[in-house]
Amino acid sequence: MKVFLNVFLFQFLCMFIWLIPVAGAMAKPYSFVGIQGLAEQEVGARLFDGFCKKYQLNCEIEMLPASRAELNVCEAKSAGEIMRIWEYGIDNPDLIRVPTPYYHLKTALLVRSDNRLNIYSLKDIVDVNVGVIRGVKHTEQIDVNPDKLLKVASTEQLMQLLVKGRIDVAVTSRLDGASTLNKMNIDNVMILPVELQTYPLYVYLNSEYAHLAPILDSAINDSINAGLMEQWQVVAEQSVISKIH
Repeated sequence: MKVFLNVFLFQFLCMFIWLIPVAGAMAKPYSFVGIQGLAEQEVGARLFDGFCKKYQLNCEIEMLPASRAELNVCEAKSAGEIMRIWEYGIDNPDLIRVPTPYYHLKTALLVRSDNRLNIYSLKDIVDVNVGVIRGVKHTEQIDVNPDKLLKVASTEQLMQLLVKGRIDVAVTSRLDGASTLNKMNIDNVMILPVELQTYPLYVYLNSEYAHLAPILDSAINDSINAGLMEQWQVVAEQSVISKIH
């Protein structure tokens, strides 16, 4: 009997010791990053948080400048990054793209209301002074004269340069542009009615966290198929817009 108890206690202690790091790993959330200061990113962060909580995925998001967010995920300081376009994976081939996109953005061109430029497509801004946000990939995909391209840290800086006449055209996303104009009470800048590309947005993972790809993809697809993603999107967009007024 004594031998049996000793064996039992030994097995119990081994199991307890084995469970300690597992429990620690389960308790520690996976760290994700997003781009700070962009309206679509804020919506996307809320959607990401929604399906992670729904499917009990322990994840947290930190919003950083675009270039720093990219560096964090590439160096495995974060498990992954939310809300990046397809081309982001081409620029960073070592990252793992979760297959299903869960949001989108529309690129927009903004100009001063008194501008005299005839802009009907992206070809018309090749030789004008253009401003973009540094590290935001969908704006960096646009073909412009590099000598006339100015990269800044935020949408607010972009709008200030546009108002002051330092640039002729600001390139950002439609929701971010509209929300920033409202937030800054700018009434002499407008979004051009030019049909530009819509970009699906994906979650990317450092290869060390590749095992999360099928888990996140399943959570995204289940949320879409259940109609939850659409519901969360409406609430998130309204919340982001209401913060402006």
